[in-house]
Amino acid sequence: IERAHSRDWALRELIVAETRTGRMDSVRNRLRRLSDPRLVLVALREVVDALATDGRTVEALELAETIPDAANRARALASIAVAEAASGRKVEGQQLAGRVVEMLEADPSMPGRVAVATGMASGFAEAGDGIGANFAIAAARRFASPASAAMVRKAEMGMITGAVAETGRHAARSGQLAELADVYTRQPPPVGNSPVALAAAAENERYRVTTLSNIGIVQARLGDKAAARRTLTQAEEAVRSVRKGYPAAVARFTVARAWARVGEFRKADTLVKKLDKTALRARGYWEVGTARLLAGDGAGAVKADRQAMRATGQVASVFDRTILLSDGAVARAKHGMRDQAMQIFDAAWRNGRDITVDWWRARAFARLAVALHAIETGGDAR
Repeated sequence: IERAHSRDWALRELIVAETRTGRMDSVRNRLRRLSDPRLVLVALREVVDALATDGRTVEALELAETIPDAANRARALASIAVAEAASGRKVEGQQLAGRVVEMLEADPSMPGRVAVATGMASGFAEAGDGIGANFAIAAARRFASPASAAMVRKAEMGMITGAVAETGRHAARSGQLAELADVYTRQPPPVGNSPVALAAAAENERYRVTTLSNIGIVQARLGDKAAARRTLTQAEEAVRSVRKGYPAAVARFTVARAWARVGEFRKADTLVKKLDKTALRARGYWEVGTARLLAGDGAGAVKADRQAMRATGQVASVFDRTILLSDGAVARAKHGMRDQAMQIFDAAWRNGRDITVDWWRARAFARLAVALHAIETGGDAR
């Protein structure tokens, strides 16, 4: 790869892949080959994130402490905090979050303070740690300027809609969701009919689609399937107001994925089939297959995978096809479907071999290595 920037990008992908497959000695050598010192800081943070995601928190913490840049070190520690919560170690995660917030408070000039805090809040919410999520979002509110206050409020709503696993508080949380969806996404009609005003209203509607989709999943997990169906039907209706083109396609994909996660596979299939963006349609079928696996529907998952394979074959970019298939293989390996994962990997490998541009080829082969390792280890990346 002749261009230094492109070579560094490919090396970063390889560094993450070698981290995921336990080749830390190689990682250290690759880091030395990066030509831009600024990228070394970013790559170190990405390695910490990969280690944390794989549950190797001791290694992640040791490496995070060596990052000389405070902003990247804070981001790295935030990812470890979220990983701790996701592994069930909520107290450790909350303690680490406290340290991150102290770092952010100590340096008001640090770029992206609000982004770090809201990202940490979202991660805690997905891990089902409402206490950690509330702590992080409160910090984001303190850091936010008036211009970014609305963004933080939306992040807070998204955080709450994701916090569904906090034992004993599901019902109360569900009531909050409906109220927040109404308060935070309701806007007065746009002033005038200018394209800017109309686009702003449409973007708000796209956010409403995401929120309603999250609420539907919460309601289904509470056992109220009827309420979930009503909410997701509202989400489908809201899609009609989203700006046409890719934003509308993403909104439909979001609702389709939500239908799949609440077990309404026929509705999910119907929406996915209508997606006019080929790569999104393929990813939609992969999502449906994963949801069927989680629901214990192995036969349905195999059928969805066949649809996903056909849809992926229609994606124009061979690189995108390789990535879609690699991710699908990893997901199946994690659910114990080794034979199915290997079949998907074989298709990914055939696509990857067809890539002739070195920059794309290097990145694709890094992802293929992670997929093969996941199959060989049953989804355990270590």
